[in-house]
Amino acid sequence: MRLFGLSLLALAAGCNWVSPEDLDARLGQLDDDGDGFTRDGNGDPLRVDCDDGDAAIYPGATEVWYDGVDQNCDRLNDFDQDGDGVVIAGCADPRDCAPEIPGGDCDDLNAAVFPAAADEWYDGLDANCDRANDFDQDGDGFVLDGCEDPVYCGGAVPGGDCDDITAEVNPGEKEVYYDGLDADCDGASDYDADGDDHDSDEHGGRDCDDTTDQVNPGADDDWYDGLDQDCDGANDFDQDGDGLVIKGCINSTYCGADVPGGDCDDSDAAVFPLAQEDVQDSIDSDCDGGADSFALVLSSNTFVGGEDLAAGEWQDQVYFSMAVGYASWMGETELEQTWDATVASAYSVLPPWLNFTEAAEYALDVVETLPWGAERTADPSYSVSSGQSFAVETVDGRDWICGGSGLLYGSSRGLSTTCFQLSKSGGTSSTRRRSVSFGVSDAVSDLDDITTARDAEGDFHTLGCTTTDGGSLQYLVVTELGLEAGTSQANQLFTDVSMSSCAAHFLDPSGDGTLIYLDGDTNEYVVATWDPSAPETFSGAFSDLFTETFRGTTSIADIIVPPGATKPIELVVTVSGGLIVYEGGLASGTARSVPSATAVRDADLALGPSGELFAVWLDSLGKVRVAFGSTGVGFTTLAKVTTPFTPTEVTAWYTATGYLFVGATNGTALAVGVVEPP
Repeated sequence: MRLFGLSLLALAAGCNWVSPEDLDARLGQLDDDGDGFTRDGNGDPLRVDCDDGDAAIYPGATEVWYDGVDQNCDRLNDFDQDGDGVVIAGCADPRDCAPEIPGGDCDDLNAAVFPAAADEWYDGLDANCDRANDFDQDGDGFVLDGCEDPVYCGGAVPGGDCDDITAEVNPGEKEVYYDGLDADCDGASDYDADGDDHDSDEHGGRDCDDTTDQVNPGADDDWYDGLDQDCDGANDFDQDGDGLVIKGCINSTYCGADVPGGDCDDSDAAVFPLAQEDVQDSIDSDCDGGADSFALVLSSNTFVGGEDLAAGEWQDQVYFSMAVGYASWMGETELEQTWDATVASAYSVLPPWLNFTEAAEYALDVVETLPWGAERTADPSYSVSSGQSFAVETVDGRDWICGGSGLLYGSSRGLSTTCFQLSKSGGTSSTRRRSVSFGVSDAVSDLDDITTARDAEGDFHTLGCTTTDGGSLQYLVVTELGLEAGTSQANQLFTDVSMSSCAAHFLDPSGDGTLIYLDGDTNEYVVATWDPSAPETFSGAFSDLFTETFRGTTSIADIIVPPGATKPIELVVTVSGGLIVYEGGLASGTARSVPSATAVRDADLALGPSGELFAVWLDSLGKVRVAFGSTGVGFTTLAKVTTPFTPTEVTAWYTATGYLFVGATNGTALAVGVVEPP
C-alpha cells in the first residue's frame, strides 16, 4: 500500500522512472520498523536488520533463546546456545530442530557437553549427555567412594564404591572370598572369611581355620578340645610338646594309631614313656606307674626258645645275646639250611633320653644278628644246647664278639667257641669274618651252664658243665691264632665231676684261672684254680688239673661272675631265694646281702669302674627289681622295673658313659631299659 503510494507521487511529481533493481536498493536503505537498522545495514553486514518488520529484532538485540526468533540477527540456531552444533534436548522447532540437525544437548550452556563428546569421569560434567552418574563409571548404581559432588553424590545416592571400574564391586555386592576382590567394599581382607583379622593359611596368612573367628594365631588355645585355636600346629593333646599325647586320649585326629601316647603328665616335657627315670625323686618320669621304677621297652623282634640272656658293650653300643635258633631270630627260614642253631646278639640303645624325639631315634632295634655255633653240613640234626657265655674282646687290634655255646648232635653234646669280627665295615652277618672252634662231645643230653673267660695271653677258655648222666665238664681253649683259623686246643672231657653251675675268671695276679662251681653231688660251692697253659698237654682227671682251694657249706643255687671285674667278686643266689654279693670272692670275701631280694628266680650283677654295684633280679611273681650300691658299702637304693611281659630271665650292663641297662626276656621277646643310677 505504501509502495504503491510512493509510485503515484513520483508520477504526479513528474519524477524519473525507477527500475526494480534501483527500487530494491533504495528499499534496503529503509528502516520500516524504526529500530535504527536497515535491511542492508547501509553496507555494513553487522548492521543488517534480519527482520525490518519487528523493531525488537536487529543486530545487538538481546537474544531470547529457545523461542524460535533470532533476535540479534546472528543467524545462529536458536536452540544451540553454546554453539556446539547440537540443539538442546527436547527441541521440536521445525526450522532449527529439523531431523538433519543433531540434537540431544543436555547442557546447552557448555559447548563441551553434547552426545558425541568424550566424557571425562569424576569432573562433575555429563559431557556425553548419557545421563549416567559421572561418579559411577562402572554403572553399578554406587558412586565412587569419597565423592563429595553435590549433584551426583548427594542425598540418597548410594556411595562407597571402592572399585568404580568393576560393576561387581560395590557395597551392595555379596562378598566372594579368596578371589582377590573386595566385592562388598567393606575394606576387610578378601582372604579373611571369618573376619578375625588373620588371613587364611592357604592364601599367605596363618589362620588355619578361616571358617570361624575362634581359631587364629592370636587366639588362646584350649587344650584337649580337639581344636588348634592358636594355629601353632601343635598337637592339641600334647600340651608340654614332648611328642607324646596325654594318656587316655581317643581323639582320632590327634591321637591316631601312629601318634605316640601314654604321657602321664602333659604339663611337664620331661615326663613321658621312655623318659630317663630318677628312681630317687617323687616323679614318675617314664610313666610306668611308679616314681621309684623305670620301664623296659619291647623289641619288635620275636624268636623261639631264647635262654641264657647276657649283655656286653662295644663302641657305645650295648649288645644283648641269647641262645636261640638263628632262623627263628632272623625270620629267614631259607638260612636254616646253612647255619646251625645259634646265639644272636644285636641290640643297641644309646642314652640319655632328652626328649621323646631323641628317644624315638634310639628306639630298640636290631643292629646285628650273628649266627652262633657250627656251620651245618647236609645233616640238619644240630640244635642248640642250654648254656652260653658272651663277651666283646679286642684280639690282634680287632674287635670280636665272642661266646661259648653247646650244640646237641644226635645224642652227643658238643661245646664250641664262636666269634664275630665287629670292626669290619660293611657286609652282612653271614659274610662278616667268623670263627667257630669245636671242642669235644659227650653222649649226654645237655649242658647246664657254660662260661667263657680270656687269660692274660689272650686265649679264650670255654667250659661247659652239667649234672646229667652223672655229670661232666667239657673244656676247650682257642688261642689268638686258633681264633683266626677257627681251631681249638686242649679239648678235654672230664666225667669225674658233676657241676650244676660254673663260672670262670682270670683275676689271680699269678695268671692262674679261677673256676667256681656248684658241686652237683654235695650242693657245695667249690673254688678251684688251674694253670691256663696246662690243658693243651694235659691228660688226666679233673682233680689233676684243677686245684681245689675252698669248699663252702652255704646253700647256693647259682653263681654269677660279672664280666669286666678286676677283682674277685661273685653274686650268688641262695637256695632260699636270696642274693649275696661276695666282695673278694666266695672263699674269703665280704658277704653283702641284697636287701628285699627274696624268692629270686634269676639274677645278674653289673660293675662300674669306680666300684659301683648293680644287682638285678627276677622274683617268683615275675617282678624285676634293681639294687644300687658300691663296693665297701653295699646296696643303698632299690628300684622297681616294669616290663611288657612276664620275664623268665634278666641281665644288666653298666656302660662306660654311666648308664645302667637292664634286659629281660620271656623266651620269645626281648625288652630293654636304661636308667642313670642315683
